[in-house]
Amino acid sequence: MLKTILLATSLSALAACDAYADALQRFDVAEDHARFTFADHPVHANGMPAHGNPFLTLGYIYPAGTLSVDAEGVLRDGSPAFPEKVLGIWTCDGWFVGEGGNATTGVWLISHQVLRFKDGGIVISQDPEIVDENRPAHLSDDYDPYSG
Repeated sequence: MLKTILLATSLSALAACDAYADALQRFDVAEDHARFTFADHPVHANGMPAHGNPFLTLGYIYPAGTLSVDAEGVLRDGSPAFPEKVLGIWTCDGWFVGEGGNATTGVWLISHQVLRFKDGGIVISQDPEIVDENRPAHLSDDYDPYSG
């Protein structure tokens, strides 16, 4: 009986994910600079977060194509630049790894991201992130564990 319920629940969840995935395949996220925070320690000599330093940040989810170099999505006071276009709220927390805030290439943090959409949808991920721009994270095989 329990296996049947779990299987039915899993199939229902997969069907819902497929239906939602077709409707929203891409979106933009604008980080609210006023709400980014990391711990006082550990930090590098230059004040940047070091390996093991936790962080928390929040932002706004917009339709794909909303943001650009000239349209960042968050006003100076932290409010959304395009409130009528906000699809939901993005929350990201995690830990800096390796060289952390001083990294110039490769994995620099492990993040847990929650995207809560106004329509009730939610996406949750936990993955390493690379500091390199325009390079897919799955191509990074250069995670160098903290050497102390």
